[in-house]
Amino acid sequence: MKLLGAEVRVVESGSRTLKDAINEAIRDWVTNV
Repeated sequence: MKLLGAEVRVVESGSRTLKDAINEAIRDWVTNV
């Protein structure tokens, strides 16, 4: 992912599952678009 320019972040909210990571990524995307 880093090779494609993605920034990898640790999910601090929820139980830190893949579902929580996806929710955080979408939240961040909506905020910054």
